[in-house]
Amino acid sequence: MFDPRSSRRSFLRGTAAAVGAVALPALLSPRELAALEPRSARWLAGMDAEATARNAGGPVILARNENPYGMNPKAKLAFDGAFSYHNRYNSPLAAELRKRFAAKNGVPEDHVLLTQGSREVLATSVAAFGSNGKEVITPWPSYEEVGRYGDVMGLTVHRIPQTDALEMDLKAMDAKIGAATGLVFLCNPQNPTGTLLGGDTMRDFIRATTPRAMVLVDEAYHEYANDPSYRSMIELVKAGDNVIIARTASKIHGMAGVRIGFAIAKPALLAKIGGYQMGQVNPLACAAVSASLDDPSYTTYCAEQNAIGRQYTTDALRKMGLRVITSHANFVYFDAKRPTVDVRKAFETAGFLVGRAFPNYPNWVRVSIGTPDEMKAFVAALPQALRV
Repeated sequence: MFDPRSSRRSFLRGTAAAVGAVALPALLSPRELAALEPRSARWLAGMDAEATARNAGGPVILARNENPYGMNPKAKLAFDGAFSYHNRYNSPLAAELRKRFAAKNGVPEDHVLLTQGSREVLATSVAAFGSNGKEVITPWPSYEEVGRYGDVMGLTVHRIPQTDALEMDLKAMDAKIGAATGLVFLCNPQNPTGTLLGGDTMRDFIRATTPRAMVLVDEAYHEYANDPSYRSMIELVKAGDNVIIARTASKIHGMAGVRIGFAIAKPALLAKIGGYQMGQVNPLACAAVSASLDDPSYTTYCAEQNAIGRQYTTDALRKMGLRVITSHANFVYFDAKRPTVDVRKAFETAGFLVGRAFPNYPNWVRVSIGTPDEMKAFVAALPQALRV
């Protein structure tokens, strides 16, 4: 009988053996790893070894859409090197990050606001444009924080069910917009489904909506979307439309724990949401994100590995006869045909943490994409966890 816990132990031992086969030290230090030529065999093996080591003392975490490789080793060096700013409120590092991010995305610096993760973009946008009797419209399910913030603030939140294809129902959202609508939220690629709406569809909807309400677009998974139809809606910011774009360093840059996000919009809109910010960004984190922006080879590698793991996992689930939504993010959403709460417990017993249940989809499971070895072990655990 297949023992998933034994399988996980074997997977960790096998990974260690594979790393040893390339004569790599147990773990390279960030400085040693950064000094290697990017994409060399030792550099790539070092990334897999470090990611595996982080999970060796506990369950494999495939629940929170995090980058399993963590931040760029060069970003770690920058983080350490910026420590002299730890006792200062205002450091030049935040201004430098703002400058670099603006240049990378082709917008003026005054069109960028640094935030404590992209969640702060969402919270401040709800406060700025959903208050004073205004209402909020969000797809459902989606990233839940917009609806939650609206509830906490006592606002009217309209949660619009998704289509049968688990895509945002723009027609239904449009029909709900009225005189009281203050903010319309979109997430593209969408969380938790991973679905994507093409650039023309998004642009046309936003341009039809902004004369009536503010539009907030969450692009947390922007770098993972490789479909030719996808486009960032930053193009509408450049065109002067009333739209706010949220981006984050938590996903592709592997910095979920250091809390850096970006709001991209016209200066007048940023001034409104900036008035609701609760604090300043971490200068050490700013240095790390700047270094990551300077070295796109690392994020490219992470996106490529994610695409491989995403397809591998999707194929395995479909071979089991399960419905899987084609994902454009760093996770896969599938119908387990049994309650999500039971499936989560089964995977936890097997040594994996997978995503929680989402409203309206009690049998669906979201699994984040880990390293290749983690996903092989996850796929091996599927038959027993799903009882198929």
